[in-house]
Amino acid sequence: MIVNYLEERTPKGFTLKIVQKKLNFLVFDQKGSSVYSDRQSAQVVHRIPVVAFFGNDFSVKSRALGEYNLYKVSRGKIIIPYTVYGQDENRYLMIDTDEEIDIMPVKAVFHEQLITLVKEIDSGLKPDYIVIDNNVPENDLVVAKNRCPSAVIINIMDETQKPEIEETPEDKRRLADEFSDININMLSQNPVFLARIHLRNSAVARVKQLLLDFDLSSVDAGYILTFIRTMLKNSSDELSKIKNQLADLENDFAFYASVVDKNLEEVQRRISTAENSQALSSYKTLLAKARSVYDENGTDEKMDEIEQMIIDRREEISK
Repeated sequence: MIVNYLEERTPKGFTLKIVQKKLNFLVFDQKGSSVYSDRQSAQVVHRIPVVAFFGNDFSVKSRALGEYNLYKVSRGKIIIPYTVYGQDENRYLMIDTDEEIDIMPVKAVFHEQLITLVKEIDSGLKPDYIVIDNNVPENDLVVAKNRCPSAVIINIMDETQKPEIEETPEDKRRLADEFSDININMLSQNPVFLARIHLRNSAVARVKQLLLDFDLSSVDAGYILTFIRTMLKNSSDELSKIKNQLADLENDFAFYASVVDKNLEEVQRRISTAENSQALSSYKTLLAKARSVYDENGTDEKMDEIEQMIIDRREEISK
């Protein structure tokens, strides 16, 4: 029996072999060894979680691929960005996971009416999570819960809202300490502010993560670039330890901003000077992120041209 699967490679080098019809997948690490789905190292098959958005106003923005979408995993949470009708800012659904991988396939389904949700549950597709808002009648929620008692109910109105924070010079150190481990939901509208906090804590990896966790505009990326370049000019002993990391961070943000602005000359310059496959892999990930935000239909010829540049440069390096 031939099992058809799709293969995905994550930024950290994991390989996912996804069987869409069965809603499961296998994981292999950078050395090709199986990654187990349980702490007892007994199961190699991983489940694709199912999230049902129940209501009229939900929209999930992601790279749709067949029967699943790919979402970032960070600090034990699957991060699913979504929007609510009439609101411009992204919200983030955080789902607990024990998975070791950095990208997770998730099947997201949408139901405006109870009858379609019930039919899908009865057909065998039982959601692990049912996300609702306050417009869903309580009786409908009771019916859905009775049909699928194992599902976790999440009301988006229970999500923590963005606090009103006014930063002053006197507050800088206090804010850095207070928000060093902040949940991304808390400041989902302000990645520039988050970048400043993380940079003060020398948390370079967290700043880079903003490129994947937020739909950054070139303007926001430009602001963050300014912060990074200011730090690079600082010659303090403390910053000298992370100069190389900051230089890589500057390169990533500059590349992303150039892709979004479709500045092919600058993009080509950076790709042509890439000295190893690691840098090109980072470029490929950032290009994929930019396409998911600004080229959902995959029809942008300039994006295609950038992708070909990366492929060509990779071949040059490998020779």
